[in-house]
Amino acid sequence: QTLQRLEHEADILNQLPSGCFSSVRDLGREAGQIYLVVDLVRGETLASVLSTRRLNAIETLQLGIELSRSLALL
Repeated sequence: QTLQRLEHEADILNQLPSGCFSSVRDLGREAGQIYLVVDLVRGETLASVLSTRRLNAIETLQLGIELSRSLALL
């Protein structure tokens, strides 16, 4: 059931315009373990940035806009 749910979610992600989310390249089960292969996204994570500094108001608004646009596609 878990694999079927992930396959369904992977199909949804792959139908979205590129640039919003990582594309799912492969999904399966090997030796009892489920695996998911996605594109590598280079750059610093939000958690890493927030561990060293606070975002200013402009950065926070830009991030909120980007997140809202991406989530609106779901």
